[in-house]
Amino acid sequence: MGFRFEEGDADLAAGMRRIAAEEVARAEAELADASLSPERRIHQARKRTKRLRGLLRLVRPAFPGYAAEAAHLREAARGLSTLRDRDVMIATHDALMAATGADRPRYAPVRAHLTRARNRVAAEADPEAALSTYRAEMRTIADRAAGWRLEGKDKPALEAGLARTWSRARKALKAARKQDDIEHLHDWRKRVKDHWYQARLLKPIDPDALTAQAQVAGDLGELLGGIHDLDVYRAHLGGPEASGLDPARREEAAALATDRIAALERESFALGKRLFSPGAEDLAADWAAKWKAWRKATVKARKASRAA
Repeated sequence: MGFRFEEGDADLAAGMRRIAAEEVARAEAELADASLSPERRIHQARKRTKRLRGLLRLVRPAFPGYAAEAAHLREAARGLSTLRDRDVMIATHDALMAATGADRPRYAPVRAHLTRARNRVAAEADPEAALSTYRAEMRTIADRAAGWRLEGKDKPALEAGLARTWSRARKALKAARKQDDIEHLHDWRKRVKDHWYQARLLKPIDPDALTAQAQVAGDLGELLGGIHDLDVYRAHLGGPEASGLDPARREEAAALATDRIAALERESFALGKRLFSPGAEDLAADWAAKWKAWRKATVKARKASRAA
């Protein structure tokens, strides 16, 4: 099954438990896949962790164990970031060159420096140890997930979770516009990602509408992720680790990143205005009502099938 609720789920809590178990099982399989590089396994492990966070945030108001489980997920992923960050910086450089049409040979020393920095971290790091720690933590999460319970009925639980996420995303958008700094944009990105996961989880309740919603949220998340990566790239070029590079080349590359960030910000705000136009209560109530109708139809179909 995919990352979504299914007709076979007895209720919201049962679906939550099933999805969590499947994500942990997929993480286990990917960690054991010898054909995947350590970097790829780290990427997949981080993806599974983020999906689980998105799942928990959907039911947060009705899930008493939310704070403890969210902390466990943060701890599980804590040691997986270093190698990923260095690889992303190289990919960010390449994307920046492509987007701006910059003279790649002119900035080849910058890329060579980033590659050396990545290789240095790779030589010092122990990704297998980090993955082993992650695996152990995820197993304990899976054990507890089998007993996860929600308070109250499905529809109000969903409505509260959706409203909270949507409201936080709209507030983060307003703050990012008002403050005009990277930190507020990064916070907005996290809230957009939450909404993206929730649209994907609830896709069966209205496949066409929620597929479209997830697509826009995913596109916006990618734009904001690009801004974050460019900011990390720019900060690295301005830091002591890059002091061996030609100063003019460092400044030129950082200026390219600054211009690209500004362009991505404009795209992000335009897309954000389109995505976050309804009120939090309107969207949450609409999706919760669709959930209730979908569950009612599912139960009816199941009874008809048994009677046939």
